[in-house]
Amino acid sequence: MLKIISFILVLVALLVGTLLYQNESPSNLLSTFSTEQIANIKTNSSQFHDKKVTVKGIVGSRFGLFGSGLYNLDDGSESILVMTSKAIPDSGKEMIVEGVVNQAFSYGEQQVVVIIEN
Repeated sequence: MLKIISFILVLVALLVGTLLYQNESPSNLLSTFSTEQIANIKTNSSQFHDKKVTVKGIVGSRFGLFGSGLYNLDDGSESILVMTSKAIPDSGKEMIVEGVVNQAFSYGEQQVVVIIEN
């Protein structure tokens, strides 16, 4: 009896989820994640250094070599470099990226801040 009740509850949960999100496109579903603004990360890079963050944006320029590489991610407030060992996404693709912030180096007033993707 308990198995039947559990099965019915799972079916109800799936049905409610389907009804709630049936008109949602994948890009709208991406916006439900809590993300950090890239401009905030770059402005306060010392506070974010070695911290895990989630950012969302559009892939810009990219460079790959031997199965890893870099790509630029722009969320409309700013852009940041993302280092990855995964396949490099196509330019123009909307992405959610989880990774660790790293202040790579400073040159005068300029700082190079990257996210190392998990």
